[in-house]
Amino acid sequence: MDKSIFKKFFCMLWMVFLILAGPHIVAAEKEPFVDCGKIMFGVYTDINTMDPAEAFVWYSTTIARNAYEGLVQYNLKDFSIEPLLAESWKLHEDGGTFHLRKGVKFQDGTNFDAEAVRFNWQRIMGINKGPATWVKEIKDIKVIDEYTVRIVTTPKWAFFLDVLAAPWCFLIASPTEVKKHVTADDPWANKWLHTHTCGTGPYIAKEWVPNQYITMVRNKDYWKGWAGKHFSEVVYRVVSETSTRQMLIKKGEIDLINNIAAEYWDVLDQDPNITTIVFPSLAQFYFLMNNARGPLTDKNLRWAVTYAIDYEACREAVKAPSSKLVIGPQFKQDLKKAMEYKNKSAYVGKDVELLLTYVSGSSTHGKLALIIQDNLKKIGINVKLKSLVWPVFSKEIYGGNAKEVGDIYAFYAQAVIADSYGTLYKILHSNSTKPGGANLGYSNPKFDALLDQAATTIDRDKRMAIYEEAKKLVVDDAVYVWLLMYPFVVIHRDDIKVHPYTQFGDGVGNIFYFYDLYRDKK
Repeated sequence: MDKSIFKKFFCMLWMVFLILAGPHIVAAEKEPFVDCGKIMFGVYTDINTMDPAEAFVWYSTTIARNAYEGLVQYNLKDFSIEPLLAESWKLHEDGGTFHLRKGVKFQDGTNFDAEAVRFNWQRIMGINKGPATWVKEIKDIKVIDEYTVRIVTTPKWAFFLDVLAAPWCFLIASPTEVKKHVTADDPWANKWLHTHTCGTGPYIAKEWVPNQYITMVRNKDYWKGWAGKHFSEVVYRVVSETSTRQMLIKKGEIDLINNIAAEYWDVLDQDPNITTIVFPSLAQFYFLMNNARGPLTDKNLRWAVTYAIDYEACREAVKAPSSKLVIGPQFKQDLKKAMEYKNKSAYVGKDVELLLTYVSGSSTHGKLALIIQDNLKKIGINVKLKSLVWPVFSKEIYGGNAKEVGDIYAFYAQAVIADSYGTLYKILHSNSTKPGGANLGYSNPKFDALLDQAATTIDRDKRMAIYEEAKKLVVDDAVYVWLLMYPFVVIHRDDIKVHPYTQFGDGVGNIFYFYDLYRDKK
């Protein structure tokens, strides 16, 4: 198994350092287009939508981001920020001025320009779905001239460029095509863009047969050109059964898979025609403890739980890379300390009953829940397990009911941007105790103040220092169990290659950029 990629990420201890202006887009040499034919991507679930103003999970964004582009993007190798539809920019205290790339056309043949940038911001906010929650700090977009925009934001918004670079926050569709499909009850053509694409990206959605497949074909007029080796067709094939996906990639009927259970990784990697790459992500796995009611309001009992857990067994169970990448505090199992803390608690000499809730259908959640149940039994804590399908689990967590129902929740949080703020705010800031957040009753005004300060600290070194100070408060309060960095995996046929200016593996979005891949025919 190729684990060399781990070393590139070991500097990401608490958050990822980002570079404000990264390397330029690699220009393709003047060589003929070499058609690599079709790439088959086997996926366990269908998408929700193709609309870039609504797609906000990795599977939907996989389609949207290959058809649409934003002003800037992350370099997957180091998460620096580099130009895309904007060639250059100048930052201000309240936003920035962006100089747009000329000669770029949408897939309907119309020009990309400053008016398109403003229109898409208005559309994102008008639809008001997932992406809107991250661009709400944009207060106005002013058209300076045909290829210059001034984006006005809340002053000192620290994550301005990150939000523009994320693969799901600010993607740009053709205003002409949107307006063509507007109806009285659908002023933003949301219904049409649910099943169609019209961006500036390299691929166009051709056909979507729900729960079966999506076919995308190359945009022949793509502004980067098609010199060299590229795929002319992409098929997103829904294969819900893990064993079937394993069989199909071994037979060569699909080329690429991800999000497959850890027990299959080594088996597939032993195939001489298949490569398995496990790489660090910015996604984290926690056990959220109820700080609002029940036994875990006792800080000493939370410490007892923290020390009772066998962290190495948890990491081994899901083949997680090094614990150095966990953004929170790191512990080792110490049953002696666990009992010492339990004996300091109000539950000394007593058995404790706790309810642990996890997502059904997830082998990762199930494995980790069983390990925790076994670990806590050793210190006199009896854990009852309850599994919920994701929609019900999500409603309980984000609807505010969790504080009244459960004691411990297995919780996976994927980063939206290459920064820790979003996840920390969602699970620890006092505002996130309200419906929509996932804070199970923790409230610390000092922590809130530090996180609020980070949100207005543009300098990344200074912001990292603030996070470290905030982390100390969280550690002292033993709020949650910070379990592990959740690994992402790429499994592909050996003839699938990636161009050297980028890499397999997107640690933020967990998506593939098919323009960057090719088939090496030997």
